[in-house]
Amino acid sequence: RCLDFVRIYQNLERPEVNEYSHYDLEFCGSYSSIQNTIYSSGRSLILEFHSDYRQGKPGNYSGFKGVFHFLDK
Repeated sequence: RCLDFVRIYQNLERPEVNEYSHYDLEFCGSYSSIQNTIYSSGRSLILEFHSDYRQGKPGNYSGFKGVFHFLDK
């Protein structure tokens, strides 16, 4: 189980998620596990960032970094 992860919700009917929503992708670990480009098939794309920083627990705690662009269709 990942302590720090990013979840991608990209095939949504409505631009909202909750604890029951199904995510499409989950990335954990290093840059090599992440695709170069992610596109939404609809009008919305939601990224969920989770970091489980706890004193004394293992992890790299280096945070998240990303770049996004809006594309005209």
